[in-house]
Amino acid sequence: MLFKKLLPLYNAISRYIERSNRTLQEEFLNTHLDLPAYDTEQFNSKLMENLISHNTKRVHKGLGNLSPIDFELKYYPESQMYATRTNA
Repeated sequence: MLFKKLLPLYNAISRYIERSNRTLQEEFLNTHLDLPAYDTEQFNSKLMENLISHNTKRVHKGLGNLSPIDFELKYYPESQMYATRTNA
């Protein structure tokens, strides 16, 4: 029963999830095929570098050519998404 209630919400956000997965595939996985599959530490380190860059440095057309963190700080300054609050 809970699933039926959540289904409209899932349908509304699934396109964003799929787009995010596609971006990750195109911008990271396809360009880092040289990483050894058995070295999860190195893979995770490179993935984290990519995700931090994607969310703090790379501008996004859909966000008015701002990075996600700059967008968040500009339009939602009360947000808890501050660079000083990350563990990176």
